Amino acid sequence: MALLEDKNLVHGPLEALFTVNEEDGFTGIQGLNSDLLMGDIYINVDSETEGEFTIGSAGGLNIDARNNYSEERTPAQMAGYKIAIKGLKGGHSGMDINLGRGNAAKILSRLLWTSQRLFGLRIASFNGGDRYNAIPREAEAVVVVPKSEADSFSEYVQEFEATVQKELSTTEPSLAITVENADLPAKLMGEQSAVNLVSAVYSCPNGVLRMSDAVPGLVETSTSMGILKAENGQFWAGFLVRSSLDSARDDVGNMILSVFELAGTNASIHDSYSGWAPDPESPILRLMKQVYQDKFGQEPKVAAVHAGLETSVIGEKYPGMDMISVGPTLQNVHSPDERLEASTVPKVYELLTETLMRVPVN
Repeated sequence: MALLEDKNLVHGPLEALFTVNEEDGFTGIQGLNSDLLMGDIYINVDSETEGEFTIGSAGGLNIDARNNYSEERTPAQMAGYKIAIKGLKGGHSGMDINLGRGNAAKILSRLLWTSQRLFGLRIASFNGGDRYNAIPREAEAVVVVPKSEADSFSEYVQEFEATVQKELSTTEPSLAITVENADLPAKLMGEQSAVNLVSAVYSCPNGVLRMSDAVPGLVETSTSMGILKAENGQFWAGFLVRSSLDSARDDVGNMILSVFELAGTNASIHDSYSGWAPDPESPILRLMKQVYQDKFGQEPKVAAVHAGLETSVIGEKYPGMDMISVGPTLQNVHSPDERLEASTVPKVYELLTETLMRVPVN
């Protein structure tokens, strides 16, 4: 907006494109007509590290597994508990997926699965995560176990906490798993439904699945469960699969569909998009590298990212568009700790204004 309001800025013909819902499905950019834009250079201001030029990104798809389940009255001689998993860092399910952080929803599914078999645990409800593109940092469940197993179950949760804390001691130093007495719920998930759904969620792949052979250090394919909910007879699990290869993206998506198919649960793919293939010979990249060197006396970093950018959709709708993505530095994206390094904003603004002055006018 500042660029558009600057009456002293020298530039050629300029278009500004504003989109909605970039963070959750690309529905805004997907609705863009392929004959609206007139320009042939696209500068995307949605990168997260100042001084780093993005020239490629991953494709992705969302998966929803939804099912209605029957509920039963809670049997006699049961004890109620609330399980809580907290203290995780969370983060962006693409940019942070290679950091080894815990996924609270996946940890919860692991605990529920083992406890069903060891203690006859029954489930009233569970909840973990509410966004496809964020790693869940908290999760909780209301459960019951036979009173005869109550002490053993409480001890097991403490042992389970120690086990997971040891596994994630470097990446999740604040992880905590608690269990406390709760009012006995009136209804529970049907026993077989609970077994099937928890088994499906526990079985789904999660995290980095393959690193890139072409770009050292770049994740090629990953998946993250970002949503897990069951309450009042309705179950929902949501996943975001990312890959720089459409074939690998689709393969992992089908893998997850097959797990829920075995569990008798409806699952579907939606909001899929292809990756943005890097072009190291891009004219706008060459120009902006020179601008950055001239303005700040150093070479910018050029990279591809394991995250979805709207440039991938622009590339499909406008073949041949010369594209780059830049932006100020952001930290802990898609978590409550997300923040912007304000000192990096002026550098990005200077980069953009100088670039617009130097772009050749055809």
